[in-house]
Amino acid sequence: MRRSLRKRFALIFSALTGVLLLVVSGTLIAVRVRDQRELLERNAQAFALTTNTKLCDALRLYYGSGSYKFREIVRSTMSLNPDLHRLLILSVSGEVLYDSFESPDLMLVPDPPKRRLADPDLVARAGQPEPWNERRTIPGVGKVLLVGAPYFEEWGRHPYSVLFVFTYDNLTERVVRSLRGTIALVLLALAVVAAVSVSLAGRVARPILQLTEGVRGFMEGQDRRIRGIQTDDELQELAETFNQMADRIQQQVAKLETANRELATLDRMKTDLLANVSHELRTPLAAIRGYVEFIHEGQLGPTTEAQRKGLDVCLRNSERLTKTINMLLDFSRMELGRVSIRTAPFQMGRLIAQVAAGTEADARKRRIQLRVRVERDLKPVDGDRDRLTQVLENLLTNALKFTPDGGEVEVGARPADGGSRVDVWVSDNGIGIPPEERARIFDKFYQTDATATRKFGGIGLGLAIVKSILDAHQAPIAVEDRPGGGTTFRFSLPAVESRTESGVFFGIFPAGHEASEVLAIDDDPDFLGIIRETLGKHGFFVRTATTAAEGLALAREHAPLLILLDIKLPDRDGLDLLHELRQRPETARTPVLIASVVDERLEGLRLGAVEYLVKPIDRARLVEAALRALNERGGSASGPADAGARA
Repeated sequence: MRRSLRKRFALIFSALTGVLLLVVSGTLIAVRVRDQRELLERNAQAFALTTNTKLCDALRLYYGSGSYKFREIVRSTMSLNPDLHRLLILSVSGEVLYDSFESPDLMLVPDPPKRRLADPDLVARAGQPEPWNERRTIPGVGKVLLVGAPYFEEWGRHPYSVLFVFTYDNLTERVVRSLRGTIALVLLALAVVAAVSVSLAGRVARPILQLTEGVRGFMEGQDRRIRGIQTDDELQELAETFNQMADRIQQQVAKLETANRELATLDRMKTDLLANVSHELRTPLAAIRGYVEFIHEGQLGPTTEAQRKGLDVCLRNSERLTKTINMLLDFSRMELGRVSIRTAPFQMGRLIAQVAAGTEADARKRRIQLRVRVERDLKPVDGDRDRLTQVLENLLTNALKFTPDGGEVEVGARPADGGSRVDVWVSDNGIGIPPEERARIFDKFYQTDATATRKFGGIGLGLAIVKSILDAHQAPIAVEDRPGGGTTFRFSLPAVESRTESGVFFGIFPAGHEASEVLAIDDDPDFLGIIRETLGKHGFFVRTATTAAEGLALAREHAPLLILLDIKLPDRDGLDLLHELRQRPETARTPVLIASVVDERLEGLRLGAVEYLVKPIDRARLVEAALRALNERGGSASGPADAGARA
């Protein structure tokens, strides 16, 4: 938790002022101690000089006769100075004539013992005719002041000296007594300082706190101005400068918001345009491609070799145009945040083989060796099979595009993370990708080389779509250098313990004209012709309708075995028609296969469609989807056939 700025200021001010007061108080105490010591020493010297004569005279008069009068005089004299600890009367030779510590009984001894000072320095000073003083430390007593006062008789003879011993025991008490008021004032001053510090801290911190709150409010999009700071100093100038900056930022933000709204509108218009144009291109392209295939296969009459070569060119370019349109549609859905996935267990190895087979012809033309490496006993993965087909197709197409003739491309899968995931990779020995470019290759319309578009073709959306689909699967994609040159794209998917499809689907043809009736509802007559020709070759009888009302009437009247439905109908939305077909008893269990340029897969399947195909549709895939729908709904049939064969 952050500490309050006000508390910090108060603590700092109080601490600084308190330290200053303590220093002043300590200095004052030290000065007072020194003064008291000097006063004690001056008083001790004055006391010694004024009482030595009295004491020595009393010694001459009373001590020798054994009178107790002398002891009373000494006791009364010592009581005059509380700091006097001991006194000794000495001869000039250092002999102790009297000691205040001696027993009173010593005066009753007829021949008292001779006593001398043990300290030679004191012995020498006993004969000194001038007063002297000295500080000493005596064991058991502590620090003392020794004061010597010589005694002179009237005619000037110097027979005695008095040694006074003063202690400093009462010094501390005197200092405390003299400083008691001062200490009380210091404590009071500390309390006042603390209160003043809190007040000053509040005054100093308040504008800073206001600045902080104002900046925080600006950051959170609240009030954009700082008010109430009238300090007439740099803080007020800072607040005014911030307010000016906030006003300018607000103006710029308003301009940016307007520009962003305009850009969002333009971006939405661009995305809608791409989606609408792509949708409109798909329907005629499906018809063009279907009839080109019919002509190429000779169903509309014999063709020459030159014509077939031209038709091959048409088919290749229609395939290329189909892929480009699909990419644009996927891009528009990705821009609108509509990349949705429908996960289910499937065999990744089988999907890899299928995608590789689709690109093998392109690889063979350029003598590129396409290797498929799928380990045995590979567990199924959980993912959207159609979306992951796009991923593999885009990665393989990209690898083939940037691999030189005679090169090598590899696609494979193997267990990872102890079998809990399946690792999938696509590698090539092509031109490679510089490390500094790898972070951007998944951006839309980005290519590492400005000449790549002219040299290799493409619109720069393949890898962006790959990453968008894998992100929806929560499967990051990694880009690595391939040993020996080239690039490897790698991702992994979760493995599952589940049964999946057993192999390539082989449908069952319906037997009999009545049982094989199919109703196709689409507003494009050309596409209806493709459906009629394609399904008719496989024994189906196809009825057609160009409006929702016509289709509903035919469905109620003839009870078809299968309904092919377009979403974009002139009089009604195809999903609404699907919902009504599911509500009517006569069509509730009729399989409905949606074939449309609009990709509303999730909604269509939710409303009851058994298959959902996006135009343009490969004819083999159309037949396979129709047969699968019939098989799942238990349509009557007999006789096997390869659903993958072309007309």
